[in-house]
Amino acid sequence: MIRINDYSEEFIIEYKKYLEDRFKSINIGKIKIEVIKDNLLEYLYFIHIEKFIYSTKFKAITNEYKLLCDSLPELIKFNEKALCKKAKTNYSKIEKIKNTLFFINRVSTFGDTIENIVKDSFKFKNLLKLLIDDIKNTNEYFYKDIFNYNDLGEWREKIIKELNVDVCPYCGSSFISHFTISGTNSFGAMTEIDHFIPRKKYPLFGLCLYNLIPSCKFCNQNCKNDKTASIIYPFSESFGEHNYFMMNPLDYNVLIHVDNSDKIADKVNESIKLFKINERYSANKRYNKYIFERKNCFSKITIEQLIAFFAESGIFLNEKIINEIIYGSTLDGNDDLLVPMAKLIRDVIKH
Repeated sequence: MIRINDYSEEFIIEYKKYLEDRFKSINIGKIKIEVIKDNLLEYLYFIHIEKFIYSTKFKAITNEYKLLCDSLPELIKFNEKALCKKAKTNYSKIEKIKNTLFFINRVSTFGDTIENIVKDSFKFKNLLKLLIDDIKNTNEYFYKDIFNYNDLGEWREKIIKELNVDVCPYCGSSFISHFTISGTNSFGAMTEIDHFIPRKKYPLFGLCLYNLIPSCKFCNQNCKNDKTASIIYPFSESFGEHNYFMMNPLDYNVLIHVDNSDKIADKVNESIKLFKINERYSANKRYNKYIFERKNCFSKITIEQLIAFFAESGIFLNEKIINEIIYGSTLDGNDDLLVPMAKLIRDVIKH
């Protein structure tokens, strides 16, 4: 519903540095393996992802995603010689991975104990080669352990602070503020992070900045969850002014008039349906009545008279300030990310 601000250039540079450090190597047990070519970060996290998020054509995303997964082995560099040397000189390290799916499957291929295989140079070398082939070609490992959103840690807090969004961009009706808990350095938030392209279905996009959308709990968990509907993408789209709320003056129910000639009308309709916008806004009947009554009390002429009245007393107000006093919103569209239901208020006054 609401378009959110982009990340600053400084923040993107800092996040890319974090990813570079994170992907310098991965661990199997305690054995480090060199990973990924230099251009993978650009390929996965910024250039490739934005194109498909913006179009939200999930059939196209699925096809490209498969190609991306198929290319992963080419983007991974395993230092086989160093790995073999480490494992041979320290059996405890190879012991660390004996229970992995890769190891169990490949040890059974040799029909021998792990210890005997490690001691036998020829057998171990062949086992290692098979293990590396397994790791290269088993996407599940990379999905779960390398591109794991749950390991984002303090970066989740940094992302929420950087975007500085106080209202859920999906529904425009719920606060999603963040705060510091009094007397501590602990971070608190009413914000959840939604993966616009679901990470369960497309795990490689689990850490992409432009796939992370701050949202309220209801929109994230009750409405969107892992769905791949073609909806408004908050980093580049919004409902705009030509798709607007209308209120019934008899029962104060609300629905959005959609301009079906709009090129994103299908996304708007899908967003309304997915996030239950009409139902949720209609449920706030007392608030809707409050807005409607003030609209009737404060016409444009009345506001102009108020401005003139205060000016005679040396108090110089403008229409924006008067609107904030009456409605809690400037009605100019600049506070949609700060004031819950600001678009509803503006549309009811305007239409």
